[in-house]
Amino acid sequence: MAETGAHARENGVSHRKRREAMPGGESAPKKIKLEEDTPPEANPNTIEAVREKNKALEIDMREKNRRIAYLTKKCEALYRSRGVTSASFRCLRRQWFQLQDELLAAVKTVDPSAVSNKASKEAWQAALDTVDGFGQFKTRIAELERDIEAKETERHRACRDYDRLSAYVEQRGGVNTDNADVGEIKMENAADDDKTGDKTSSGLSSTEMVKQEALVEKEKEHAKTVATLRENMGILSKKLYQERHKVDTMKRELEKIKASETAWKNDEAAMIQDHDEKLKQLRDDKAHVDEEYKKLLHKTKDFEHHMTEKWEKKITKIQAEMSKTKSQMDELNLKNVSLREKISNASTYRDQV
Repeated sequence: MAETGAHARENGVSHRKRREAMPGGESAPKKIKLEEDTPPEANPNTIEAVREKNKALEIDMREKNRRIAYLTKKCEALYRSRGVTSASFRCLRRQWFQLQDELLAAVKTVDPSAVSNKASKEAWQAALDTVDGFGQFKTRIAELERDIEAKETERHRACRDYDRLSAYVEQRGGVNTDNADVGEIKMENAADDDKTGDKTSSGLSSTEMVKQEALVEKEKEHAKTVATLRENMGILSKKLYQERHKVDTMKRELEKIKASETAWKNDEAAMIQDHDEKLKQLRDDKAHVDEEYKKLLHKTKDFEHHMTEKWEKKITKIQAEMSKTKSQMDELNLKNVSLREKISNASTYRDQV
């Protein structure tokens, strides 16, 4: 027992020493963990971070593409519905104009002064104004086509003039430079000759001097004409560029108008087809309803005839029964009278007795 107690005391001392040694060694990391409250920052240049970023960008791009697709579909649907509604309105307006033309053709013989309603006059005038406006649009399209054709011919003519002028300038370019050089040489020679004429006694005659001056003047005039031609060529090139720009814009406008006209015609054809189909369906429905109505009328006639025959039989039967009951009542009345007479006779006989 003493040995076990000593061993226990030794173990207790050793465990106490171990516990005292352990906290000293483990206190530092515990303090470090408590002090490190903020997590370390992630490195954005790692492969995982880049992958996450790419995934986020891909998700964002898909969302944007989805929104773009939805908006495009919505815009297409709105544009299609707008085209359909405009086409339907145009079709209704055209039908209204057709009805109006038919009505005007029908009431041509009517005197317009006989109409006293101002509102109806104003309505008819507004309708006619709309018809005139529609015709003006058609004439405007035809005028634009004619104007574009005229501009095209003017452009071709200006191109030909420009080509001719450029060829003429190219042909006259070398000659002009050579003539200018010759004129300068001649002027220098004339000046030298003047100087030498002053120095020497033998000089040029007056006729030769006049010819040289005329030649110099011609060369100057030729240079002026070349300069004016070049200036005119620049002006023509500018005008040609402007005309080409105008023709291009008018072509674009004409293409737009033609595209709108084709779209309008297609919408019109579709609306006419739809209207014809609906009209055919309504006619079929009307024919079916008329047939059902005829059948119903036939049934009602048969029923009426049957009911009249039935009630006539009943009425005749009731009348026969009434006549029979009347005859019976008459017989009863006669019996009643005879019984009263008998009672009165019996009462008188009793009184006598």
